[in-house]
Amino acid sequence: MSSRPASGGRVPALDGLRGVAIALVVSYHFVYLSGAPDAASVVDRALWNIVGVGWSGVDLFFVLSGFLITGILYDAKAAAGQYFRSFYGRRVLRIFPLYYVFLLFLMVALPLVHPGARGAAGGVRENFVWYAAYLTNMQPIFHSGLNAEFLFAGHLWSLAVEEQFYFVWPLVVFFCGRRPLMGVCLIAIISALGIRIGLEIGGAASGLPYELMPARMDTLAVGALVALAARDPRDLALLARWLPRAALAAAVSLAALTAIRHDLSPPFDAWILTAGLSAFAVLFGGVLLAVIAATPGRAIHTVFSHRPLMALGRYSYALYLVHLPVAVVMMQRLDIVGGTPTIGGSAMPGIAAYCVVAGALSFSIAWLSWHLWEKQFLKMKEWFPYSRREAERGAAGTPEGAVLVSPSVAALS
Repeated sequence: MSSRPASGGRVPALDGLRGVAIALVVSYHFVYLSGAPDAASVVDRALWNIVGVGWSGVDLFFVLSGFLITGILYDAKAAAGQYFRSFYGRRVLRIFPLYYVFLLFLMVALPLVHPGARGAAGGVRENFVWYAAYLTNMQPIFHSGLNAEFLFAGHLWSLAVEEQFYFVWPLVVFFCGRRPLMGVCLIAIISALGIRIGLEIGGAASGLPYELMPARMDTLAVGALVALAARDPRDLALLARWLPRAALAAAVSLAALTAIRHDLSPPFDAWILTAGLSAFAVLFGGVLLAVIAATPGRAIHTVFSHRPLMALGRYSYALYLVHLPVAVVMMQRLDIVGGTPTIGGSAMPGIAAYCVVAGALSFSIAWLSWHLWEKQFLKMKEWFPYSRREAERGAAGTPEGAVLVSPSVAALS
């Protein structure tokens, strides 16, 4: 697989896979905020047991990030361009404009829209350096408990993990060949599990095994390993032989863990924080490999190329940022769940109505964000070409997030 146009055709199904990731996270937060975990109805409890695993959508995002970023970096290293300048310039254009506008919204506009969020706005201002520097995932090292703004900005820890990965990983890729880099990925996968076990045994704050970048680098490394193997037919064939088996074993182990615990939420059980997170990393790595190897006509390609799912993936960044504040404000100002009649003691109709309204509003904001704000900055990517050929072709040559299939991957189909 290659992210360069010369290497082959695009894999639009990866937008669909990203759409699955954001759908998992959004549904988890929406149903949790609706009060489903406390519902007495058997139907409501069953819903929570299904949707409660949605927090793992963040892990799927990490696997995708490791895959995409490693592919871009590895190919850029071989191009006649400015490796670091181009990578960091493009990352800044993609991530910073929306992120800092979102922080500004939380501090200034949110209290005007919802006076009940004044405490949260003050919390963001008080901890602004942590947010601005993408260090919120490290706050549990210095103080325990939830910040006042947790309901509105607690999800930003995952962006901190990714930014810290972007800071370190380009250096590693630049100084390592492909095979040594695959070895680094394997070491990272094993080390992350060891770090989480060590933090658990050492009695670290509950958020650290889940939020620290070194403890979560196994998901990023699994994606990176797939990207690197995809650039050599022999390594890819070996990965295609063993990763699906490992993914199946991971799925079985997660099913067994679900049977023992009755659900997989919240993700702060010692088993989930250690072996469970490793199992999700391997499982999603197997799903990723299956998606990139699927050809048109196959069921997996059809599913992940579904237009609504791809639309969710395209707007997933803004959707991830805004969905939680939207859901919280709606929960606190509109009693949709309580105001909707129950059926057989189930709050399902109200939960469904709440999720539909909150989801539609969040998606509308994300759509506007993409077309009115994010896309304008992405047009500047032509200032940071990865190669002379791309500079001549212009920024229109490769859409943001495009992934293209190399002959190695195509051979799997």
